[in-house]
Amino acid sequence: MTEHNPTHPLDGRGSPQSLAGPAAWTSLIAHWTTVAKAVTFLPQDAQGNRWRLSVAPALGLHAIAMALGDIARVPPHDRAVALDLAEIGIVRDRRALTEAWGAQMPAVLTDLIRDAEQALDLARAWSGASPLSPAASPPASARPPAPP
Repeated sequence: MTEHNPTHPLDGRGSPQSLAGPAAWTSLIAHWTTVAKAVTFLPQDAQGNRWRLSVAPALGLHAIAMALGDIARVPPHDRAVALDLAEIGIVRDRRALTEAWGAQMPAVLTDLIRDAEQALDLARAWSGASPLSPAASPPASARPPAPP
């Protein structure tokens, strides 16, 4: 574990530093996307190609989950839209990973999907917002179980 560095975008514990004041949803997503873009190398083979297809949706899911943890920084009048955009992003990224891997999706990717969905559920519960639409995000009971 690294030492706490108050000038670094990550606080040494893998979570963003809390910054005072409101933030736009897009700035939260941009922050986490920038942090996550450190991944640039993948082998040029079949497995590497699958992972290459997975990088953008995996980064997107992680960015969404981390940004949802800061939803309180989004002005109250913008939160419902931010939550809807998060849901749309989760559905898009889950679909892309399912297309790339099918039933053989690695646990690390199913964990990212589950983490983003749980972050959305928690953010919605905290904010009192309802889902965008019943078809967009299935309830937790209807989601595929995480691999053992």
